[in-house]
Amino acid sequence: MLLVLVLCGAYVLSQFYRTSVGVIGPGLMAELGLSAEALGALGGVFFLIFAAAQLPAGVLLDRFGPRLIMPLFWLVAAGGAVIFALADTATLLTLGRGVMGLGCATAYIGALVLFSRWFSAERFPPMASLVMGVGLVGSLLATTPLALVAVALGWRGAFLAAAAVTVAVAALVWLVVRDAPPGETFHGEHRQSLRQTVKGIGEVLTNRQLLLLLPLNTVSYAAVAALLGLWGVPYLHDVQGLAIIDGAGVLLTLSLMIIAGTLSYGWIAPRIGSLKWMAVGGASALCLLFAVLALLPPTAPLGLYTLFAVIGLLSAYPIILVSHVRAVIPRRLLGRGLTLANLFNFGGVGLVQVISGWIVGAWPAVDGARPAAAYATLFWCLSAAIGIALLFYLRTRNIALRAEQKTD
Repeated sequence: MLLVLVLCGAYVLSQFYRTSVGVIGPGLMAELGLSAEALGALGGVFFLIFAAAQLPAGVLLDRFGPRLIMPLFWLVAAGGAVIFALADTATLLTLGRGVMGLGCATAYIGALVLFSRWFSAERFPPMASLVMGVGLVGSLLATTPLALVAVALGWRGAFLAAAAVTVAVAALVWLVVRDAPPGETFHGEHRQSLRQTVKGIGEVLTNRQLLLLLPLNTVSYAAVAALLGLWGVPYLHDVQGLAIIDGAGVLLTLSLMIIAGTLSYGWIAPRIGSLKWMAVGGASALCLLFAVLALLPPTAPLGLYTLFAVIGLLSAYPIILVSHVRAVIPRRLLGRGLTLANLFNFGGVGLVQVISGWIVGAWPAVDGARPAAAYATLFWCLSAAIGIALLFYLRTRNIALRAEQKTD
């Protein structure tokens, strides 16, 4: 269906914007003299603004419909890309990234709202997985392809081109998307009063199982995003001695394996029969792999490709956490529960990227490169954060998929 293709394509663009700083980061630091702290803030502000916009975006989508709201948000994203492309200071770069984050806030949640209206309950989960899986192609575009375009056009030209594509996407969404199937109205359901809405949010915030799950939900994607979207290429350049293009190739492998991992976790989970222990296995592996990165000496490219491929494959367990959230929240509160989890997810990415800039920036650059100790400290911190969050998650109830019931 054309609707699905357009929504998938739009989400590709959102994923591209999220991770686009990683490859061009060294160029930004060299051209504009950005510090590590500034680069960390540059990476984090997108996710912080994106997270803060989730609840307001949801209200707008419900009130006015995705057909109107999504194109308007995409035009905001295009404006952010233009600000970023024309910026000559760290402040303007950060502003541009923040505006891009705001503009991308409806990309996924808008697709989910539409799917809930156009597809049956049985078809909703695979459609939601499809748009997420296809959207991850945007992370691929932000690696080697972006590096090649940046070489040809410069990073400024690359973002002006992205802005033009974003305007085209906004127009396409307006032309193709309809808020509901013919004969149905998206305002048909009874809307809760403000008092009922606030009470429901309070119930979600006091759900013990969700509270135990949120720490791992907050740091899981954030740790990998710090590597993929910010520090991967600088680490591979400064410590492993790879050229920018070669480092982007390693991140391309990481992105490909994240896609493969997302599909694999979704396929394996029903066969394992346990959401909790699938997530525990993935989180434990990622905790160990960041420790390996912290200890890794200069390594041959084949070893780096292999390690980053394994990280990508095993780190895709957050798709399991989304299913776990759905299982522990009552159906009448599901929207608010998923929105809250999404807020913590992307808020965690923003905070981790800002904090990562402070960590790496604690070591002065020598000839434009940070020492291995700066990155090792960052990787140890990410490993520890996952490990601590995992201790909370271990106290959640298991979700036995085969029995479709909660178990200890």
